[in-house]
Amino acid sequence: MNPHQVRDEDGSIVGVAGATRDLRKASASFTPYEQMAKVVEYIRSECRNPIEPKQLAAIAHLSVSQLERKFRRLFHVSPTQYITRIRINAACRELVNTNKKIAAIAREMGFYDHSYFTKRFKEFMGTSPAEYRKKQVYGK
Repeated sequence: MNPHQVRDEDGSIVGVAGATRDLRKASASFTPYEQMAKVVEYIRSECRNPIEPKQLAAIAHLSVSQLERKFRRLFHVSPTQYITRIRINAACRELVNTNKKIAAIAREMGFYDHSYFTKRFKEFMGTSPAEYRKKQVYGK
């Protein structure tokens, strides 16, 4: 509560006004995110390794279809799309911070086909990995 003083014409305090919030209701709106927190944490820590939907479902104690529905409802993307986004973001960091070849970065991020990596990268970033690196590193 953040109280405000109510004063009369003379400036004397005549009351206190404030607002309260039922934290039980607020807490209920965070519950779905808490359920997915371990899933998201796992995806972030294991993004360079193969990740199966049933692994994620087990972490959330849900069936694969329940996980897909709840994840999409919360994050507006499927778990697979989220994994790809995390991998592309990690690839961006590698492109800027290392001199590794793009094919090597693609493999490290779990993309075993260089052309598929480039296609997905372009979908997410609007540019190819090579153009991204050039623009970010050399400002061209």
